[in-house]
Amino acid sequence: MKAGLGRVVCSPLIAARKNTGCSSDLFAALLGISAEALEALEQQREQPEGALRTLIAVALSHPEALVAVANQAHEV
Repeated sequence: MKAGLGRVVCSPLIAARKNTGCSSDLFAALLGISAEALEALEQQREQPEGALRTLIAVALSHPEALVAVANQAHEV
């Protein structure tokens, strides 16, 4: 096999977390779930539903919005 021809598959949730620059624990807290639940979702053992699915979509397309909301919550 030639080097560099493989590809890494990353779940959309991992990409969303990385887009925000948050740690796993902080990202789980932002989503209102446990770190264990986040891990299960990232490894695609579970599927997000409802509002969680929407928050993940926001984190993918507008990560700064999720971070801004988290910062506001910290200030309150």
